[in-house]
Formats: sequence, structure tokens, C-alpha cells
Amino acid sequence: MCSIEVNTFSNVSIPDTSNIQDSVRSAIIEFHLISFESVDDELVTDCIAQILKEGEKFRNVTTKSISESTIMSQHCGEIITHVEFLTQNHVKGKVFLEILEDILSWAQKCKNESEAIETEYRNIRGRLNTILKKLQTRNEDVDEEIKKKTDSAIKAKEEGKSFRNKAISSIAVLLPAMASTISVAVIPGAQHALGVTVPITTAAGKNAINTWRKRGDCYGLARSLKSEILKLEEVTRKISEIIKVTQQIISTFNGLQIFWQKQVDEVSGLISRFNHTMNSNLYYNEMKGRAVINNWKKVQKQYESYNSTVRNVMNETYMI
Repeated sequence: MCSIEVNTFSNVSIPDTSNIQDSVRSAIIEFHLISFESVDDELVTDCIAQILKEGEKFRNVTTKSISESTIMSQHCGEIITHVEFLTQNHVKGKVFLEILEDILSWAQKCKNESEAIETEYRNIRGRLNTILKKLQTRNEDVDEEIKKKTDSAIKAKEEGKSFRNKAISSIAVLLPAMASTISVAVIPGAQHALGVTVPITTAAGKNAINTWRKRGDCYGLARSLKSEILKLEEVTRKISEIIKVTQQIISTFNGLQIFWQKQVDEVSGLISRFNHTMNSNLYYNEMKGRAVINNWKKVQKQYESYNSTVRNVMNETYMI
């Protein structure tokens, strides 16, 4: 059987972890900002609590990703050491296959570790999406509630004006009788409306009192509704901010998933190529071996960079 040169690992894709580092920082900051939100709404308050729980899980899985990336970096070092041994000693046959099996084992571990982390990020994103839908539904409900209360406030104000005009008309009818009557009641506010104190002894006078009081009730309702509207508007403003932040966090997870899924795909590809090139006469020539070593040193450097940068981000920021 003829000898076959192994080129596997010579075209390793170098992972770019710079975007992930920025995403981790962004997510931690956004979770931290949500911790300061306080909304006078039971559902929204519950959603905020759920988001913060996901924030804790995010921090835990990111801490885990640092540890696992350290292990992956070590695996890269082991691959480099073994490829150096293979190329420098022109190893073939059974020993070569045994070393390949070790490399396969490390590659499989990298795949499994990456896949587990990616799955955890995906689950967090899924739960955040569910929370986001609740917030969006509540936001729509609040908008509708504001509209209804605004219409009611306008109606109450208009009714107040109508009752005010009716009351003033009733008072005007009573003016000719003022000189000959005995005061038993005074229309509230009439003195300010007409510049006089109006004594009441007739049914018309009592009706004027009731009309004026209804006017006051309508204006009071309008003011109360306006106060509720302002509170609801504050709720919907904060909901909108929380939705915005939650969407940013979900976007961050998309970036993280892409990175880890890429690692899974690449390592799976390496495993597949190894499985298709198993042969007792497989070997690395020296030139191909150097290319493999150089590429894996770059991969190892990326993992080291990720570990260092993300660890610093975790230390510099904190999350409630």
C-alpha cells in the first residue's frame, strides 16, 4: 500500500472572537441597566425579574465559556505538539494512527464543549423571546387603555362644561327672587361665577346646586383620568425601553451562537476528514506539518485572546 500524505488541519479557519468580546460586554451592561427599571405594573415587574434571572444564567454560561475555551486552547497546544512530533520524526503506521486517535478525541471534546455552550445561549435567547412577546402584548394593552381613558377624560371635561353652563343659567333665573327669599343654601362656586351669594328656596335652585356639583364631579373625573394616563404613559415608555434592551440582548446571543456553531462545524469537519483518511501508511510531510502547526498556533492565540478579554470584561462589570 502506498504512503499517503495527510493535509488535514492545514486549512484551519481562524476564529474571530473580537465581536464576541464586544457582545459579552454589551449584554452585561444591558442586563445591568434593566436592574434599575421600576414600573408600576405587576406583569412588567415580573418580566423584569425574569430577565434578570436570565442575566444570571448568561453570566454563568459566559464564565463556563471562559473555562471551556481554556481547555480548547490546551487541546490546540496538544495538537501542535503531536503534529510537531509526527512531522519531525516522520511517524507512520500504528503510532501515527494512535496519535491521530488522540487528536480526534481532543477535537471531539472541543466540539462537544462548544455545542453545549451554544445550546445554553440558545435556550436563554428562547426564554428572552418569550418575555419579549409578553412585554409587547402588555405594551399594546397599555396603549389601548390610554386611548380609552383619554377619550373618557375628554368626554368628562366636555360634560363638565355643559353642567357649568346649565348651572349658571339656573342661577340667572333665580336672581329676581333673591331680595325676597331666606337663604337656606348656597350654590358652591356661584359667588365666583356671578359675583354674588345665591340663596336657594326653590326646586330650580336645588337643581342648580346638583348641576353645579355634577360639573365638579366631571372635572374631578377628568383630572383623575389624566393622572392615570400620565402613569400609563410612563409604564409604556419603560416597557418600550425594556423591549429595546431585550432585543439588543437577543441580538447579542445571535452573535454568540454564530461563533460557537462555527466552532462545532469546523471541528466536526476535521473529525470527518480524519475518518475518511484513516490509513496505516498515513503521514505528515515536513512542509505540510509546518503549515498545520502555524495555523493551529493562530487558533490557539484566538482562544487565549477570548479568555483574556472576556475575563477582563466580567471583572470590570457586574450584573445584578
